[in-house]
Amino acid sequence: MLTGWFDYLGRLAQLDFGLTKAGVPITEELASVLPATLELCFAAFTISVFIGIPAGTIAGMRKGKWLDNVISFSSMVGYAAPLFWIALLMIMYFSLNYQWFPVAGRYDLLYEIDHVTGFALIDASCLMARTAKKRCKALLSI
Repeated sequence: MLTGWFDYLGRLAQLDFGLTKAGVPITEELASVLPATLELCFAAFTISVFIGIPAGTIAGMRKGKWLDNVISFSSMVGYAAPLFWIALLMIMYFSLNYQWFPVAGRYDLLYEIDHVTGFALIDASCLMARTAKKRCKALLSI
C-alpha cells in the first residue's frame, strides 16, 4: 500500500496526474480550463485591488464615521453572503440587464473575430449582433 502511495506521489511530482475515466490525460483537461481559471483570478484580483484598497483606506481615515460604517457593513455582507448566490446575482445583473457578458460560455482569448471592415470595434460589434440571436435563444431555454 505504501509503495503505491509513493509511486502516486512520484508521478504527481512529475506532473503526471493520470487518466480520467474516459481515458483522457488529466493534464490535457487541466490545460483546457486553465486559461479561463487564470482569467477569472486576474479579473477578481484586479477588481479587489481597485475597490478594496481605496475602500479600506477611506474607512481607515474616517474611523467611526458613517462612511466607515457603510464600508464595514458592506464588506461584512460580502463575506457573509454565499459566493454562488453573489455569482448568480452578478450574472443576472451584468448579463441580462447590461449585456456586458454572456450568460454562459466564454470566448477563447485567442478567438479570431471575422474581419468584415478591418476596424476592430466595428467588427466586434458585428460579431455581437450575430451572437445576440444565440444569446436570446439560450436565455429563453433556461
